[in-house]
Amino acid sequence: MLIGVLTGPTIKEALEQMQKALPWVDGVEWRLDLFSSLEMEEVGAAVEQWPKWTVFTFRGASKKTTEQWLTLQPDFFDIDFREGSHWVKEIIEAFSNTKIILSWHDFDKTPDDLEFLFNKMQRIPAYAYKIAAKAHSVVDAFRMLVFVHTHERVIGISMGEEGQASRILGPIVGNVLDYASLGNADPALGQIEVMELCTVYRYRKLRRGDPIYALLGDPVCYSISHTTHNRCLEDFELPGVYLKLRLREKELQTFRLLASTLPFRGFSVTMPLKNAIRGILDVMPKGPINTISIEKGIWIGSNTDGRAVVALLEEHFLLQDKKCLILGAGGAAYAIAMACRMRGAKIAIANRTKESAENIAREVDGEVFSLEELPKEYDVLIQATNVGMSPEEEKMPVSKEAILSSSLVLEVISSPIKTRVVATALDKGCLVISGRELFLAQAAAQFHIWTGRLPDLMPQDRSALLV
Repeated sequence: MLIGVLTGPTIKEALEQMQKALPWVDGVEWRLDLFSSLEMEEVGAAVEQWPKWTVFTFRGASKKTTEQWLTLQPDFFDIDFREGSHWVKEIIEAFSNTKIILSWHDFDKTPDDLEFLFNKMQRIPAYAYKIAAKAHSVVDAFRMLVFVHTHERVIGISMGEEGQASRILGPIVGNVLDYASLGNADPALGQIEVMELCTVYRYRKLRRGDPIYALLGDPVCYSISHTTHNRCLEDFELPGVYLKLRLREKELQTFRLLASTLPFRGFSVTMPLKNAIRGILDVMPKGPINTISIEKGIWIGSNTDGRAVVALLEEHFLLQDKKCLILGAGGAAYAIAMACRMRGAKIAIANRTKESAENIAREVDGEVFSLEELPKEYDVLIQATNVGMSPEEEKMPVSKEAILSSSLVLEVISSPIKTRVVATALDKGCLVISGRELFLAQAAAQFHIWTGRLPDLMPQDRSALLV
């Protein structure tokens, strides 16, 4: 059940917020404590005319004040456990027409023992028990999600940017209520605006046990993967949702344990986890991983980067005997080098550190160069470093002079689309494949692995991706 949060601070603004919420939500929460001034008669009239559920929340209210607002007969009333535990039983008995939500908040951390806290709260026979706690990591958020998934009558909210997954996955794990902002989202609390929640993440279509897909990496904020894959799910009328999770290498093992209890079906993997992720997989090929599929509890790794690059390049010419200069020696560079070599290309690796380049070159019988001294001739330039990503969009891994006008240039970075490498290549008249094209090609391959459906994500006019 989705609840839009009314914050006022005036009754006029609250009424405007209610109108905005009407098409999207099952009810609204009146945050009475956030209003600058309130008349019970005005609120009562608004509640009476509102056709959906009503929740009242008044932080810091005394028993007497709570009783006064309960006379308006809201469907739910949220009472803070620490503020009202000694009188809430009387409230429950006296106002049986209103369902009491007993809540507990921690704006600093997520409790180590959620079970202990829940058992303590359950001593009071409320309708539901809400635990809202600050998440400092995705692991914190998923501890909360797993707790909700394995208990009844719980509302679990992980506050903060790291906790946004808890606001998206509520229907899948069985949250009693989920809350959405009505246009005044507080980033510090990790709130999501109601329209984004319902359109991008398809909240209204999610059901308990639906498949979950996610991007794992750090950073993930610049990725458009959530809009792309959720649109694919919508187009194919498939259940489930895709979200982005900022995950650190040190959290991988714990995340695997938590995620295994939820209905995950697949992951996209981005930097810096493409090699480290191997430590939590059951089946995998050699080399970096950018895709995980989960089949009957088995985590299977694969890589769609290389095949996507080959497919895009061979739309222009066959790679047999073509010289491919790859900038970078990370996970993407390795996968691309291996895939191009299998198509008969001659590989050269240029990197800041020689040792990393040599490790790849040995496996593809390739040459090694520094970024300052590149080969004088090549057919394809593949930019596979992270130089040029936000917030360093003005940087290039090589000089402008190093980009040959006769070459085909492929950029791996998808955001920004027009990196300095792409802009320079266009100015020189090169054939250019943008990072956005590569992203769409490998995303389609990932979606096919997870669902058996192959979306056509490329626009008819690909030049539009370079504007």
